[in-house]
Amino acid sequence: MTILDGLLILLGLIVIILCTMDGLLRAVVTLVSFYLITTATGLLTLATDMLHGIARSLAGVVGGHVPSMLLTQTVVFTVLTVPLFVGAYFIGKTLFRETALPKLQALDNILGAIVGIVLALIIMALIYNTWGVAVSVRWQNVQTWNAMRMAYFGSFLRPYLRETLITFRPLFLMFQFTEYPPFFSLQR
Repeated sequence: MTILDGLLILLGLIVIILCTMDGLLRAVVTLVSFYLITTATGLLTLATDMLHGIARSLAGVVGGHVPSMLLTQTVVFTVLTVPLFVGAYFIGKTLFRETALPKLQALDNILGAIVGIVLALIIMALIYNTWGVAVSVRWQNVQTWNAMRMAYFGSFLRPYLRETLITFRPLFLMFQFTEYPPFFSLQR
């Protein structure tokens, strides 16, 4: 088990527990918000002309050469998706304090857990694949790159999360008309 496996399992459990506690309605809203946020940020990262300027800015800040477009797309996707998703969750909790469906009673939490499992699997598969894209190009910090690369290739969740991505990837309809961003492409 690598650090990537531990991180993904922990994150998956947190998502499932939150969705179970929140119930069906909030779990569905969370799933839809994740879908919309990843679709929007994925489309944004496909705008490579704009990202090339960001890549040059990153190189100016950290010094050295312009990072590869693949690494830049991965960083931009991660930097946008994570705070937007976390923010959307907390804004939803603030705006709609009570979303329980009292007529369903315990079934509300059970159905929330089922939606939470789906959401956790999608999040885990996307993080796993994004990690794979990030380490597919060599970094200047070879020691960190090698450690993250070994965590990716040594992951025991690897075949399962690849199958999860194969299963859920067609649901991202917008990319079927354009192209899939690198973090939705299937890594070896």
